[in-house]
Amino acid sequence: MNALAGLFKIKIAAMASLSAATGWLLAGGTAGVALVLPTLATLLLACGSAALNELQEWRLDARMARTRERPIPAGRIPPGAAAGISAALIALGLAGLAVSAGWLAASLGALAVVWYNGVYTPLKRRTPYAAVIGAPVGAIPPAVGWVAAGGHPGAPALHALMLFLFLWQVPHFWLLLLAREGEYRAAGLPSMTGVFSPPRLRRITFSWTLALAAAASAFPLVGIARQPWAYALLLLLTAHQAVRATVLLRAGAEPAPAAMMSAFNRLNVYTLLVLALVALDRGVGTGRF
Repeated sequence: MNALAGLFKIKIAAMASLSAATGWLLAGGTAGVALVLPTLATLLLACGSAALNELQEWRLDARMARTRERPIPAGRIPPGAAAGISAALIALGLAGLAVSAGWLAASLGALAVVWYNGVYTPLKRRTPYAAVIGAPVGAIPPAVGWVAAGGHPGAPALHALMLFLFLWQVPHFWLLLLAREGEYRAAGLPSMTGVFSPPRLRRITFSWTLALAAAASAFPLVGIARQPWAYALLLLLTAHQAVRATVLLRAGAEPAPAAMMSAFNRLNVYTLLVLALVALDRGVGTGRF
């Protein structure tokens, strides 16, 4: 089971399914069986896409200390088996979305797979800007949940949530890069630290983090987190995240890997809590839980 969890990058896949569920609730869906089916289909699709990504990159993963213990480079799952598992999960995920949520939701799911595995993954070897180009992938799952619940794809609330998750993707990757820059360089991957000095990249990452905070703070303008208690908690979480992110400005000329990993973990926890808060606000406020 541990090998499969590693193959599926289960934490990232769970984030995708949570954001899809958040989109569903924001669009007016109820928390019941109807929510479970598209959320599970999104999870299967995300797991299949992650497995395909590992299959695409296992030789590269074998060269990096952070990734060499993943199931394929470590020899716990053969590449052929990973290919079969990936194909099965992607097919099940797309079929599940088509049946439970409709063809538009399934098409968005397919777009996410194509963008992640067909655009972002190959570009990682070609350009240091791959994280920015690949960031729209993280914004697609809430759209899947939104249209699955019958929401209009042009709604401002959906676009605000998608923007929030798009903005999260970039500092998420760059903080990891700042913590593991030597490994990326040794593996021969293009790195943003080859474009900007580490202190400048930290300042840019801090700017993206502030943009993320601003996007979350503006949620009530489009009907997200409208209840006073929810918005107060949102502002508290956001202020805490912004203050803690100033470590990116205080670090020395060479960033301490531990400090960058701590900032990376805080950013991910913050994003997870915001999604949970948004879902709880809508569910409690409308009696859908």
